[in-house]
Amino acid sequence: DITVPPSDSPGETFIFFNYTGDQNREEKVAFVAFSYFLPAVDITSFLFCDACGEQECLSAGQCNNTDALEFGAPSSSDGDRVATLTLLYAPVLTFGPAGKLDDDSSIVVLFGSTTGELHRVLLSNADRTIVEVKVPKRLAVGSVISKVTIRNGTDAPPVSATFSVSVFDPNLALSCGAGACEGPEVDAPPIVLTITAMELSPDVPVLDQIKISFGSLDAFAAELNTTNDVATVLSVTPPQVLNAGTMLLSVSLIANPGVGASTTYTSWGAPKLTAATFNEAKTSVTVEFDVATDRGSSDSCVV
Repeated sequence: DITVPPSDSPGETFIFFNYTGDQNREEKVAFVAFSYFLPAVDITSFLFCDACGEQECLSAGQCNNTDALEFGAPSSSDGDRVATLTLLYAPVLTFGPAGKLDDDSSIVVLFGSTTGELHRVLLSNADRTIVEVKVPKRLAVGSVISKVTIRNGTDAPPVSATFSVSVFDPNLALSCGAGACEGPEVDAPPIVLTITAMELSPDVPVLDQIKISFGSLDAFAAELNTTNDVATVLSVTPPQVLNAGTMLLSVSLIANPGVGASTTYTSWGAPKLTAATFNEAKTSVTVEFDVATDRGSSDSCVV
């Protein structure tokens, strides 16, 4: 193994091999060409916040007590719309108070064909660079190919990197088809779910694209009925066994868990007897169950 010394700049050099030792031998030298290069800029993190703090948008991965969106953003909103980008192998930038770049340096971020304004530089050293960028107020829904270009000094060549941002419609909503979102606690039949503003690929299994959860349990199965840019209609089979009660029914993108919607689902089972009490005259019995049983609005019950 050979330890190669670091270099201050990219370029070609040679590694020489010389014999050393006590024996008297003819001097021989071997060499091989060796190239130093700069690794390509790598964007390791893109975290979107719609509401920022005064010093930094992010604090422990959250923006004003809400989770940041990773490589995702709503197509439109009235908030701050600031994304925090972390870059590796980027040129070290010089910046002043309030994260303002020196005049001879620049960072340009394109979201598709729309430019995002640099908000501030938080950190720039040999290990990483962290910047905040204003995300445009309006973006097309879908996967937006984006590009960051950095120039450090007027004579330095620019370096760039591309990344993808999943842009979603903030009007995303989840609802059940005919009837309420409910079913028996054991072997519930499929329900029809409609998700507005979320289009899925008909060529990829539904559960490979989205996560559907009934409380803490995943859906047993899901089939795609129809999908377009307006709404997606699914036939979803709940887990085979659920505890009776009301729970959160949620749908989220596997590629971006921050993009999703939710509603409530009620799981019901056969009523269980919890108490039976005679009246004082012992002519009638008051029976209590663990759930409401008058689903048919009857006036009387025969025991």
